[in-house]
Amino acid sequence: MDRAMFPPGFCFGAATAATQIEGAWNEDGKGLSIWDRWAHASPKRDKPDVACDHYHRYGQDVELMRQIGLNAYRFSISWPRIFPEGTGQVEPRGLDFYSRLVDALLEAGITPFVTLFHWDLPEALWQRQQGWMSRDTAQAFADYAATVFDALGDRVHHWITHNEPKNVHVHSGYRDGSSAPGLKGGHRAALTASHHMLLGHGLAVQAFRQSGRSGQIGITEAAGFPHPRSDDPRDAQAADYALQYDCFWHVDAICRGHYPEMVNEDFMYPFMPENFEADYPAIASPVDFLGINYYRDNWFSYDEAQPVHYRFNDPPEIPRTPYGNLITPEGTWRLLRAFQERVPGMPLYITENGYAGTDATERVNADGHVADEDRTQFIASYLAQAARAIRDGVNLRGWFVWSLLDNYEWGTYKPRFGLIHVDYETQQRTVKDSAWWFGQVARGGGFDPEP
Repeated sequence: MDRAMFPPGFCFGAATAATQIEGAWNEDGKGLSIWDRWAHASPKRDKPDVACDHYHRYGQDVELMRQIGLNAYRFSISWPRIFPEGTGQVEPRGLDFYSRLVDALLEAGITPFVTLFHWDLPEALWQRQQGWMSRDTAQAFADYAATVFDALGDRVHHWITHNEPKNVHVHSGYRDGSSAPGLKGGHRAALTASHHMLLGHGLAVQAFRQSGRSGQIGITEAAGFPHPRSDDPRDAQAADYALQYDCFWHVDAICRGHYPEMVNEDFMYPFMPENFEADYPAIASPVDFLGINYYRDNWFSYDEAQPVHYRFNDPPEIPRTPYGNLITPEGTWRLLRAFQERVPGMPLYITENGYAGTDATERVNADGHVADEDRTQFIASYLAQAARAIRDGVNLRGWFVWSLLDNYEWGTYKPRFGLIHVDYETQQRTVKDSAWWFGQVARGGGFDPEP
């Protein structure tokens, strides 16, 4: 394969989320989030109380990013750290923390990409109005966003409204109840919460335009290229439904002004919020880019028993990481091409892509190294396909590895995704070999897939 090259100004970064790294869960006036409540509700769940203690150690973490050679950092802001009650009184100590973090990043030559919502809804909004089940939460989100734009918009010029608003947060949190906030509301709850999150996105984009701040704003969606599990025509239909719902449900509403045609199916339309079409103009407020969280392709079988008429059905022969995640690097090219065809010319970022190791596979050795060659090979194989997509005309602007640090993975500390190893007992950081390799790529703008 030819040398994988990336254009000047390409962002090579890492990504994190507030709940997963900050700790300080009840310090400096921070309100409870739905994840604080949910994690403490069961002794079987790990807690985000300390996590990576980034709230107190952010300076050290920024310095490690600088040493590695990252030129961008995607992090999220904790809504309840800014508005402890979801609305109303602002907590200035929360805004001050993020202001200091942004200043440290800029001093280190690292471009901040700020995500406004990475699932940590203020618990107060859940108690008052069941979170995203209410349209009022969409307006509360826009008001929170406007406050952050005002505080940080003089220095932050890349904004992401939501992270994976539907595929993960809505489905596990509002439909199945398997994660925070824990609502087992079924199909109707999923479509309602998803729509209100999308409305909140549109209102936040409008607030950004009205703020007069310079910069760009977009949204990050989770997606994996869909394949039929067999030659059965019904499985082909399942893959098409998955393309519409898993990949482009929000993208079409934002960039085309309406949901995909699947919304008109009798198993979808009756479950949508009343008069949802009236929100299309707000939702379609123009964005500057789309973020894609891509880890793996997906395979589907037709199943009328499922609310969306399909189910995941992974082939057994696909290789996996030690934590069990599929490895499908060529899907990077397929998915980026699909997005570019759906929204021609739209700037794209891979806002998450990462490899999950375990305690057994990722230990600090006697020389003080974490020799994670498998992660290096994983990132290289996916990045090579991204370079291929760029050569084919895809407008890809950046790549963010998940994650900067081994961290709290929503109820457990077992998977290790980080470029930096974290000893959770001592909070000792150790930069992994994969991070040094990625930093070399960032500095040189490319690499040889087959040296």
